[in-house]
Amino acid sequence: MYRIFKYFMAGAFITVGLILSSPVLAEEAPLTITVTSETATPSAVLTDVAVDVTGTVAPPVSEVVTVTEPVQIPGVWGLFWRNIRERVSLAVTFDPVKKAEKMMTFAEERLKLAEMIAERAGDNQALQERATQMMQKSDEFMQKIEEKKEAMLQKVDERAQKILERAGDHTLRREELIRKIEARLAPEDLEKLQEMRQAGLENSQRLLNAINNENISEEVREHLEEVKQRIEDHLLEVKTFLTEKKELLQKVQSGDESAKTELEQLREEKMNIKAENRTMLQERAEIKEEVRQEVGNVIKDMSNTTPTNNVEVEEESSQVGQVQKGNKN
Repeated sequence: MYRIFKYFMAGAFITVGLILSSPVLAEEAPLTITVTSETATPSAVLTDVAVDVTGTVAPPVSEVVTVTEPVQIPGVWGLFWRNIRERVSLAVTFDPVKKAEKMMTFAEERLKLAEMIAERAGDNQALQERATQMMQKSDEFMQKIEEKKEAMLQKVDERAQKILERAGDHTLRREELIRKIEARLAPEDLEKLQEMRQAGLENSQRLLNAINNENISEEVREHLEEVKQRIEDHLLEVKTFLTEKKELLQKVQSGDESAKTELEQLREEKMNIKAENRTMLQERAEIKEEVRQEVGNVIKDMSNTTPTNNVEVEEESSQVGQVQKGNKN
C-alpha cells in the first residue's frame, strides 16, 4: 500500500510540475539552445535573459538515439519546479548506471545554462552570481556521481566508461567557464570562486581515480589519464594561489584599494600565462597527432611489404634446400 501511495505522489509531483512550469503560468521569455543527450531533458523557464543561443552539451551515449530539444534558462519558479522534476526522476530510477547517466545529463545542462548566463552577464554582478549558482548545482550532481561511483563501476561496461569520459570532459568545460567568469569578477569575490573551483576539481579527481579499474578499455584509460593530469595541474594552481595570496585576498575583503589593484595585476598576469599554456598544449597536441599519423603510416608500409618479404624468404629457403639436397646426392 505504501509503495502504491509513493508512486501516486511521484506522478502527482510530475504532473503539477509540468503544469506550473508552462509558459503561461511561469511567464517565460524564449531562450532556445540545442541540447544533445541520451535522455529527454526536462523543460525550464526564463525570466531575465532573452536572446537566442545555440550550443551542445556533450557527446551522446553511443547506444542511445540522439535527442534534440529546446532548453530555457530557469527563473525562480522555473528553477524550483526543475529541481522537483529532477529529484522525482532520480527517485524512480533504481539502476545505478542509469541514475548516473541522468545525473551526468543534469550536470551538463546546468553547466550549459551557466555558460549562457555568463556570456550575457558582462559586468552585471547579479547575472554573474546566477551563473555561479547554476555551476554550483552542476557540481552537486557531479558530487553525487562520485559518491555513487562504486555501485556504478561494479560492472564496468561501455555505458559506465562513457559516463567517466563525459565527467572528464565536463570538468574541462567547467574550468573554461570559471576562467571566463573570473575575468569579469570583482576582486573581492575572487576567493569564493577559487574555493568553489578547488572543491569541484578535487571531486573530479576522486571520480577519475576509477581509471585504475582493470576493466576500463585502454583507449578510455588513455583519455582519462590525460584529463586527470590536466585536472591535477589546475588543482595545484588553485591551491598555490589561495595559499600565497591569502593575505592579499583578506585585504581586498576589507576594502583595501591598493590590494584590489595589486590583485587585478596578478589576475592579468595569470590570464596571460594561461593563454600561453593553452597555446603550448595545442602545439603539443598537434605534434602528438603528427607523430601518431607517422607511426600509423610506418605500420601501414610495413604491413604492405611483409607479404613480399615472406615470398623472398620462402624462395631463398627453397633454393637453400635444393642446394643441400644436391650436396647429399
